[in-house]
Amino acid sequence: MAVLGRRQNGRVEARHAAAPGTRQHRAALGSTARGGSEARGSAGQATARGSAGQAGRSGWVSEEADNLENADVQETSAHEAEHLKPVRLDEKFRISDVYVKEKEAYETYHNYGYNIGFSVRKDHPNYWPNSKSLKSKDFVCSKDGFKKLPDLNIQRKYRRSDTRTGCPSMIRFTVDKVGYWKVKKFIENHNHDLPRPEDRHLLRSCRNMSDEKAFVLNAMTDAGIRTIDAFSFLADEVGGVENIGFTRRDAYNFIQKIKRAKIELGDTNTLIELFKEHQLNDNIFS
Repeated sequence: MAVLGRRQNGRVEARHAAAPGTRQHRAALGSTARGGSEARGSAGQATARGSAGQAGRSGWVSEEADNLENADVQETSAHEAEHLKPVRLDEKFRISDVYVKEKEAYETYHNYGYNIGFSVRKDHPNYWPNSKSLKSKDFVCSKDGFKKLPDLNIQRKYRRSDTRTGCPSMIRFTVDKVGYWKVKKFIENHNHDLPRPEDRHLLRSCRNMSDEKAFVLNAMTDAGIRTIDAFSFLADEVGGVENIGFTRRDAYNFIQKIKRAKIELGDTNTLIELFKEHQLNDNIFS
């Protein structure tokens, strides 16, 4: 018989390998089969326990959601869930979650909105009576509320259509005396369709032109390069328009704003020079 060794719990144990066809060999095969069945049975039990654990955790989440329903926390409907990207539980908000500053609270909800697929808007703040101390502030979906009815007596070149749907999705933070922002109310329901993942970069609150990209865009257009070509160059550098952080229209608006500022500055300097010239020739300007 050959002697085989195996390491178990840091020790090497020796066992004898029986020759094929012998009684010892058949007994060893039977023991191995029983061991495999026991292993598969243990694995099945572990899988069942894992499934039961997941079901238990899901039940705990559902129970906790039911408890929070009285605190105005609502669950997303099945129709809207088709448009949502799965979000981990730690990415959702819990009542009494605390954030140190407004920026941290807003950016956390803003990132949540981007992952789900909606644009975030800051609502009007609430202050304590006879005080300038902030009491609470809401961050809402951009489709919250409705536009005011237009004044038909005022003639306009065009009227922008109302895209708001009165969406109830929002989060409310209360601010304590120390300045901590605590979640008071969280509603995640949306009453409108959400964009596809490949279109989320078009959300208004998710668009932002960094200083580096603004500098490159301005420098290229000053050099005579068309705005569309400069935008395409930046998009190619970051791997596509969905990664650039702003749209082509944002690029055009940015360049037009700079051009208007230069014209206004030039007109102001021309007016100053004109006044200086009159000051030398006329006592009225002295």
